[in-house]
Amino acid sequence: MAGLSLVTFLRVLLLLFPLFVTENFAYSGAGIVYTREQLFALSEPALLPGDRPVVPQELRRRRRGCRSGAKRREKQRRHKPAVPAIIMGNVRSLGNKTDELAALVKTQREYRECSIFCFSETWLHSNIPDNSVCVPGYSVVRGDRDWSTSRKKKGGGLALYVSERWCNPGHVTVKERLCTPDIELLAVGMRPYYLPREFMSTIVIAVYIPPSADAALACEVISSTAAKLQTDHPDAFMRSLGKRGG
Repeated sequence: MAGLSLVTFLRVLLLLFPLFVTENFAYSGAGIVYTREQLFALSEPALLPGDRPVVPQELRRRRRGCRSGAKRREKQRRHKPAVPAIIMGNVRSLGNKTDELAALVKTQREYRECSIFCFSETWLHSNIPDNSVCVPGYSVVRGDRDWSTSRKKKGGGLALYVSERWCNPGHVTVKERLCTPDIELLAVGMRPYYLPREFMSTIVIAVYIPPSADAALACEVISSTAAKLQTDHPDAFMRSLGKRGG
């Protein structure tokens, strides 16, 4: 009798055992079985797209040296070329065109990456201050027409705008300034941020020859001025540019 009651008790226990199993797992003849979602919940959290693992400071890789290459050096010196990029024009009254020039610097790459702007016939005089013709990011060097030497009251004048990203404004100096009835000349020396070892500085000679000038005398003045500057600065990179009025 005791044996029959024990067997009956075990059968009842087996029938009631699933009622005591928790919801986290199911029971089968092979043991405890977990669902797919429960197994994913037990695994370590995966990184989401864009997340970076947390690496201790002592295990991080130390990068030594720097990247090299001609293209990378050219990209770094985009606004610091060895040979200056120059845009020249005959503006005929620069005072009312500075806003247009500033807009071109902001919108067009050719103007934004230009090192020097050279303008002739600026029509500037001593009563016009520099801040009225300034362009952001550029330092201006003026060579206004002198009435006492040129014997002309209107027209003429030279102006150079030097990019501050290419050359420090403190390293821009006027080497020569001439104003005669036959020629107007402005020579500016600059020491940019980057130059090859062969050159020590850069000299730009801007020239404007009036329509009524004597071309032979003007050429003689340009030649003598350039020879003098080359003698004083033999290691300088020199570039001359100008316009004949007419």
